Amino acid sequence: MVARGGTLHYSAPETFLGSRVWGPELDVWSAGVVLYVMMRGCYPFWADSDAGIAHSISFQDPDFPAYLPADAVDLMKRMLSKNPAQRITISQLKRHEFVRAEFVAEGALSSSSCSSSSAGSVEMSPTMETASELCRTKAEGN
Repeated sequence: MVARGGTLHYSAPETFLGSRVWGPELDVWSAGVVLYVMMRGCYPFWADSDAGIAHSISFQDPDFPAYLPADAVDLMKRMLSKNPAQRITISQLKRHEFVRAEFVAEGALSSSSCSSSSAGSVEMSPTMETASELCRTKAEGN
């Protein structure tokens, strides 16, 4: 059995397959869980045991009540896609209608990258996708 890290409720389904996984897809999934909790006040996947929670994450879909904004539901569904290859990317997430409506209009997100001249901010280059590739290369020993 392969050891897995992180908090169970925020774990992506692919972490239960027994192979080593990494990359921004896991972060997008976890951020989707965080967004769901912020919007609903409960976890999207729940059961009475760890095994039940893992099963729920792997095989069940979260409930999206009608009171949630349609663009927020669309974003959460894309972030919580069971298939990591079909999950929304960080770049796509930043351009999603819900994010743009909530943050870009307020000037909280730039269309390109964070400014390194602002106190407490970091340059967003290389992109998360490029940084992830660097991590994969180092992990594989290449």
